[in-house]
Amino acid sequence: LGSVEFVSKKSDNFFITIREYEGQKVVIICNFEEALDIRTGFENGELLLSNHGGRVSMNGAYKPFEVAVYKI
Repeated sequence: LGSVEFVSKKSDNFFITIREYEGQKVVIICNFEEALDIRTGFENGELLLSNHGGRVSMNGAYKPFEVAVYKI
């Protein structure tokens, strides 16, 4: 249900997708490797979930295997 848009490329070492359902959108960012500076192309949203504490922005440094979900 809803829609999914893949933002990242297959060659990236991270995954960014937008999920939309019933008028709400979330951005999911997953870093699969070493620490990376990830630019999502979006301004900040409301952080809903993260597996590492201290995340302030959806753009910037991501720790190895860090995942964050933002409502936009």
